[in-house]
Amino acid sequence: MVQIKNGVIERYCPVCDCWKEENVENFYRNYKVKNKIAFMSTCKVCRKDRNKINKEYCNKKSLEWFYENYGQERVRIKQWKVNNSEKNREYLSEYQKRDSFKQKKYGLRHKNHDVTKQEWYDCKKFFNFECAYCGLSIEEHWITYGNNKKLGDFHKDHLICNGKNNLSNCVPSCQGCNLSKHTFTINQWYNPENSNYTQDRYHHIYLWIRYDYKKFITKSNKR
Repeated sequence: MVQIKNGVIERYCPVCDCWKEENVENFYRNYKVKNKIAFMSTCKVCRKDRNKINKEYCNKKSLEWFYENYGQERVRIKQWKVNNSEKNREYLSEYQKRDSFKQKKYGLRHKNHDVTKQEWYDCKKFFNFECAYCGLSIEEHWITYGNNKKLGDFHKDHLICNGKNNLSNCVPSCQGCNLSKHTFTINQWYNPENSNYTQDRYHHIYLWIRYDYKKFITKSNKR
């Protein structure tokens, strides 16, 4: 229902039983009506209240269904993962071989370092068998697997996320720093705002990637 009062077009909302000025502040547009400007029959306040009630009702029903079917749903999801894990691995392998350009563009590049055991040992030795970023000793590098912890080797971290896979872009990193750095650049992540940052370690990293790594490249990896 629409009326004109004192030169102002008003629309009647049947839910709250009141007249309101017909504009975008009080009513939602009805885009199903083409070739002219039209509004919904109920005001914004009433529609929001109704949507809130519907959302709460749907959430309640979803929780009830989940608790009633928890065991069956858990078995179904587990079985689905088993059936599709091999298929997903095959697809990912084919994708990595086929779409190398997209991998580089979207950061999906295969990131395994091509360094020898001797090169990796020399790299860790250069950093005194400590994490290049926080200084954690390899003897204290506990890796978490689920609820278990065990001593493990450092990660071969790419200093430049999508950079080379050789020794020039490889530094030893503990699990915590490796996860925290993620895809950030060295200057974005390892700076005075980082609690693990020290000027000495930053300079040590710079010397490694700029000059010293060249001393430890084996003949098989020289280009």
